[in-house]
Amino acid sequence: MTETTSTPARPDSVTTARSAFATALAQEPGVHDPVVVAALARVPRHQLVPRLFVPLGEDRPARRWRLLDLADEPEQHLEACYGMDQVVVQLDGRPTGPLAAGREYRGVPSGQSSGAGLLAVSLQGLRLAPGERFVELGACTGYLSAAAADLTGRQTTGVEIDRELARDAAQRLAALGADVRIVARDGLRGVPDGEWDAIAASFAVRHIPAAWLQRLAPGGRLRTTVTTGAPGWHATALVRRDENGVLSGRLTAERWGHVPDRAAGWIPL
Repeated sequence: MTETTSTPARPDSVTTARSAFATALAQEPGVHDPVVVAALARVPRHQLVPRLFVPLGEDRPARRWRLLDLADEPEQHLEACYGMDQVVVQLDGRPTGPLAAGREYRGVPSGQSSGAGLLAVSLQGLRLAPGERFVELGACTGYLSAAAADLTGRQTTGVEIDRELARDAAQRLAALGADVRIVARDGLRGVPDGEWDAIAASFAVRHIPAAWLQRLAPGGRLRTTVTTGAPGWHATALVRRDENGVLSGRLTAERWGHVPDRAAGWIPL
């Protein structure tokens, strides 16, 4: 076996990548709020995603991937991590820790942090204010939840169905000092704790679960991708509960949409 020498990412490389990320994100279609862009740029995403998969070949959706490790290939890793595409961190539900970096793997993404433009548009739609209670369903790495904590100035909660992803996210967020609590559970089956001012689902559903709506506080907003399951069709649902408890909503066709939840089957509603 050939030994490889790890080359830590240089501080100037990280600074350059994050600066370029902020500039590119501000130019993404639909992104218009500099406060949201700044919040996403302040989160050191590369520390939440030390290993990621980049697609190989021209086929899309991709089935061949190369595993990049920040410690081994910092420049390539930073380019992928701070790009505008989704960041794939897991294939077929398999733990990535034992996998050798730099090699090719085949599989279907089972854990991914959505594209930066989609995340920015999600936060814009929720219009987070200081002190509001925010929960993300399908948190994966916790990146969006960390940006939401920055915007609200209080602890946010991320719900993730995969226990390995949840454990890794919790440890890495804690190391950053991000005020995010990660809960390992199936977000389709309900939202933890009391009422929430803002609920963001980072996966698509066919119907909005009643369990989500029940947790929406007066004045609260819920944002999720709604899909038929057919490739290429999705829309964004934005639901509000007014101060009298009345729900209203809007369904809008969007450029971007989250991928469907990977839990077994859809919950009948």
